[in-house]
Amino acid sequence: MCTCTTINVGVASWFCCGAPWGPCCLYYDDTQQKCVSCADTGCPPGKNCNDSHCRGACGNCFSGSNQYAWPNTSDGCLQITHPDVCKLTFPRLSCGTAINVINRCTGRSVNAAIADCGPRVKDYCLTVKNCPNSPLVIGITRIIDLTPAAYLAVGGDLAIGLFPTQINQNITKC
Repeated sequence: MCTCTTINVGVASWFCCGAPWGPCCLYYDDTQQKCVSCADTGCPPGKNCNDSHCRGACGNCFSGSNQYAWPNTSDGCLQITHPDVCKLTFPRLSCGTAINVINRCTGRSVNAAIADCGPRVKDYCLTVKNCPNSPLVIGITRIIDLTPAAYLAVGGDLAIGLFPTQINQNITKC
């Protein structure tokens, strides 16, 4: 019999990282000192759209893999995400740690591995999302960012961008 250890319940979103894939294309802009989105026409001439700067805090993030950003991968990460502002705590999980993510609207789940630090929980304390067909299923506070591959694997709609989620520590479907 499967037993689940739920880490947290809240709202999931998605983000881009790594080499171009699906809706994602990033390159490092030297002037802005950050990764920026490519235009709809693709990678700009002379830019590297697989730049190591854009591969997340763990250095291996790829939008086409089942991965996620977690708000407590290190002390430095916690200084960016500050889940304490929302009165939330997250266990320290290191790069590559696998978890099970459930879309509470579809019931579908995916196992994913940490590839980045995020989201900035402190900026999304009151983010509320419910399921279109089950308005009583609600998620409050954005707690995890998934790569597009992981987001789509659980039936997420990239155009909507959010769904109520449950995060489990073990990687078996519960």
